Amino acid sequence: MSVHEVEVKAPLFETPDPDEARRFGEIIEKRLEDAGAWLEDRLLQQDVYLSHPSRDLARTDESFRVRSEERGGEVALMLTYKGPKVSELSKARLEKEVEVSAGGREDLMEILHRLGFIELMTVRKQRRVYDLDGVEVDLDIVEGLGVYCEMELQSDDIRDAEARILKLMGSLGWSRFERRSYLELLLSKQI
Repeated sequence: MSVHEVEVKAPLFETPDPDEARRFGEIIEKRLEDAGAWLEDRLLQQDVYLSHPSRDLARTDESFRVRSEERGGEVALMLTYKGPKVSELSKARLEKEVEVSAGGREDLMEILHRLGFIELMTVRKQRRVYDLDGVEVDLDIVEGLGVYCEMELQSDDIRDAEARILKLMGSLGWSRFERRSYLELLLSKQI
């Protein structure tokens, strides 16, 4: 069995207003810290999602992106493929990511464009990465959407990972979940 990224996302405060989102995010940060979560990282992420020249990734429930990630003045660049979801409950799926030279962003984008890839949309977010009982907890303030919390485990036992995440989310009082990606949520607002 393959190791999958098992992720459950909770919408906590939906707003397009960045100031409201930031203020609410600070309240959630305090709640996480009170629950025993340890802050591991603060990131600014910009995800450029690409459409394939001959394959409808939305139809196949796949995604392909170039992520720029800034932490403490340093920028990392990752190329990521996410396969179709394999669970009805969570966003469990295969994920493959490769870090590339941050200085090569323009060259990478040029190569992808020459191969026929087209930029579909850019998702921007501020992310706070926590560890809570061995679970990665990402508190995201997503531009145009609001505040979300993603909890994630890497596991070959999807059901066990989902149960563990849902129990932890329940202990924080979160019972509303979202299976759509930030890209899908932003695209749905454009219709």
